Amino acid sequence: MQTDVTLLEGEIAEDSSRKQSANGYKAKNLDTLDEPIVDTLLRDLKGIFVKVKHILFPLSQSDANKSLLRDWDLWGPLILCTFVALILHHGDDNVDGKVGPHFAEIFVLIWFGSLVVSLNYKLLALSTVRRKSSTKAVVCPSIFQLLCVFGYCLSPPSSGILLLKVISFILNPPSVYMFYCKLFIGTVLGFILPTLSAVKILQNYQDKEKRLLAIYPIALFYFILSWVIISSH
Repeated sequence: MQTDVTLLEGEIAEDSSRKQSANGYKAKNLDTLDEPIVDTLLRDLKGIFVKVKHILFPLSQSDANKSLLRDWDLWGPLILCTFVALILHHGDDNVDGKVGPHFAEIFVLIWFGSLVVSLNYKLLALSTVRRKSSTKAVVCPSIFQLLCVFGYCLSPPSSGILLLKVISFILNPPSVYMFYCKLFIGTVLGFILPTLSAVKILQNYQDKEKRLLAIYPIALFYFILSWVIISSH
């Protein structure tokens, strides 16, 4: 028994040293316990920037899938959701007497909607999906990976909100052109672009007969968000 344990330990040690020598510098970077906090924050911010870039400028589909699904995180969605909720927040004392959404309402709407859409997508993809060109099974992303995708797809609405703030500052007092700007930016950046980005990343993880059932809640979620953006400015 002692001999078997020794052999097993020897195989593990040999396999571990072989992986470290093969990976080289990359294997050393996996140990982040001793690195400075500034380096950790910069690395996380760089990862968030890369994911946002893949949503706003979808140049490579494989890089987007690798960045958003394999290297998923929830820091970016939390930052984007907080930003959208802060910008769209309305106080109780509005000039026109209109009561707009509050921070908590928008924050809960985004996270609850993302969770419901993720659960719907996950339940529809419980069966293993197989591509026609390959016999390899395609495993559906986890709930957290789906939340990461839907959260980073808030990048176009966030950009649209910033653009609306700039336009409203230029067109002060607001004119009739502001309404058309809100309608165009809310529809394109708040609804069409995030829906297309999410569908493009996740389209290969559903059967063709279930694809429409999975896309409809995604489109409905971003449509509601775009309507909040249009009506709250």
